[in-house]
Amino acid sequence: MTVSPADFPPPFDWREFVAEPTDPADERIDVGVLIVGGGPAGLSAAIRVGQLLEEHPEVAEHLGDVPVAVVEKGRAPGAHLLSGAVVNPRAFRELFPGMLTEDMPFRAPVVREGVYFLTPKRHVRVPAPPTMWNHNHYVASLSEIGRWLAEKAEELGVTLVPETSARTLLVKGTVERRLRRRARAARALEEALAEFERMGAKLWAERARTELDRVGGRQPRSPGELTPSERRIAELVAEGLSNKEIAATLFVSVHTVEVHLSHAYAKLCVHSRAQLARRLAASKYGNRDLLAAGGAPGASPEPGRRGR
Repeated sequence: MTVSPADFPPPFDWREFVAEPTDPADERIDVGVLIVGGGPAGLSAAIRVGQLLEEHPEVAEHLGDVPVAVVEKGRAPGAHLLSGAVVNPRAFRELFPGMLTEDMPFRAPVVREGVYFLTPKRHVRVPAPPTMWNHNHYVASLSEIGRWLAEKAEELGVTLVPETSARTLLVKGTVERRLRRRARAARALEEALAEFERMGAKLWAERARTELDRVGGRQPRSPGELTPSERRIAELVAEGLSNKEIAATLFVSVHTVEVHLSHAYAKLCVHSRAQLARRLAASKYGNRDLLAAGGAPGASPEPGRRGR
């Protein structure tokens, strides 16, 4: 008589692990496909689902405003991936057919490997077993792979929800905007923007600003409401200096310049260095029409730009 462990499973009741939602119905985010875990496997799954939905848009429509979402336990994709790795690129080539290896998130190809037998005083090289052959493989950082896969997933419309509450608020605000609940959307997005700015997450702050612009949740402030440091940096930007030149002039780091410039962009509701210069000029010469307009919307954000 053959006995298999599978014939004697431990007691399991799915109700202990799956519960009804506790949040009010109007505060929930309905997700079509939810993937728990933002590691390489979870992000690859999200990318593949996104690719399939691009091929079948009618299915995507049935999955709602958030067709695919990835819940990540770190503050950002790749934050919990700490090791290096030797990667076989085969899976990447299957997931991204036609992509060149040079465009994948690898550091360098493996050119040789060695296996050594170690003693307290010596080391002897021994032939590498086949399982340790790494010909045609690549050295990579798992953290960089995670961030790269997250970018590819977002390009396909996947929503990433990491540990930080700001990203959750951003998702909530976006969904509320699509449902035409403008007041709720504005509240969630204002909170998300404040948190992103506190964290120094410039790209996410810009995304929150864009969503706020769509619901009309922000009004441009006067340049006089900038802090002295923000105003000084804004004036130097208006004079045409690069972030690196401003940092040298004020004896601060480039990162400090970027942070203050991001805050100035947010307060004045501008998105480019040219718009910032026009806002300062309008304030100086009393052009109220230009001051209220805040420059043409839609330009690319540039707080992190280091060149002119």
